[in-house]
Amino acid sequence: EAIVYEHAFAQSSWTRPSVATMLTGRYPSSHTATLKGSVLPEEVTTLAEVLAAGGYETIALQTNYNLTPFFNFDQGFEDYQYLTPALPLGATDEQSKLIYIELYKKIEARFQGDSERPEDYYVVGEVVTDKALARLDARDRSRPFFMFVGYMDVHDPYFRHPYDGHGVSHRANPNPDPGNAAVVEEMKELYAGEVRYWDAQLGRLLDGVKGRGLYDDTLVIVLSDHGEEFGEHGGFWHGTTLYDEQLRTILVAKYPRSAGLQGGV
Repeated sequence: EAIVYEHAFAQSSWTRPSVATMLTGRYPSSHTATLKGSVLPEEVTTLAEVLAAGGYETIALQTNYNLTPFFNFDQGFEDYQYLTPALPLGATDEQSKLIYIELYKKIEARFQGDSERPEDYYVVGEVVTDKALARLDARDRSRPFFMFVGYMDVHDPYFRHPYDGHGVSHRANPNPDPGNAAVVEEMKELYAGEVRYWDAQLGRLLDGVKGRGLYDDTLVIVLSDHGEEFGEHGGFWHGTTLYDEQLRTILVAKYPRSAGLQGGV
């Protein structure tokens, strides 16, 4: 039912500058949210601000710490919910950005090895979907809405599904051997499993939109802010190079029925 855009490229290979571009329509050099400590400037205009000015109820549910209100990504949203992962040492979300907390998490991950927990990194897709559907039920029915929902499951670390405690993370394995075929294959299999898990959660969300009678009148855009590298150019993870495997992303749009755009590439 959707239009698939085959040549979609992110503007960065990591989240903050890439999503800042999505929300502002500006290149990273213009919006300037390009570094670990960067904040989205107040001077830029976001999609949420434009839609709010047009009468839309603007809602966000995110679980990526790069997009927290701490970095001003709530700009223009009436209701911005940052779904917080478990943080060590009783740290607040802001404190979790500090070097000593990041160092603690890396040391902890090295000791844990392949025993990882999703809740140490993000809120899982099932919970995100539950909260998104509950928020749809609580929306202002007299107004159109814009909902920005972010999932982190198709992302480092790669967990086995159903979840059994096994995962592979950058924190614990920063430099996998690209010559070790077994390691590369396991990472790819885990990643594919994450895609299937997320796909099921997207399906639940779309079923919920349909069940609420909203589907035919709603524009649904599914997109990614970056990809992952699995040894194609001798590296892994993301955020360090600009190869296609990190920049070429999914972009699919299901238009309202009134638009007359039903399926295609």
